[in-house]
Amino acid sequence: ETVIEVKLVDGILTVKNISSLIKDSHINDLFAPFKTLDESRNSKYGGHGLGMHIIKRGIELNGFTFKAHNSGKRVVFMINFNK
Repeated sequence: ETVIEVKLVDGILTVKNISSLIKDSHINDLFAPFKTLDESRNSKYGGHGLGMHIIKRGIELNGFTFKAHNSGKRVVFMINFNK
């Protein structure tokens, strides 16, 4: 089960995944094309490791920023819509 919190404050969208944690050393791998962090999920749900790469690239092409980091036992994704 995945549980998320979503907030939009002052042009910054924050999405917290509060049901899983990614190793700090793997955070940047989230955005690498054709990279999957959990092969067991890949075989169960399919996919090629492109989703996060495409999302980040699309956001950046529109002049915004997209970052991820761990915060306690949460993965936090932040999109800054301020230019």
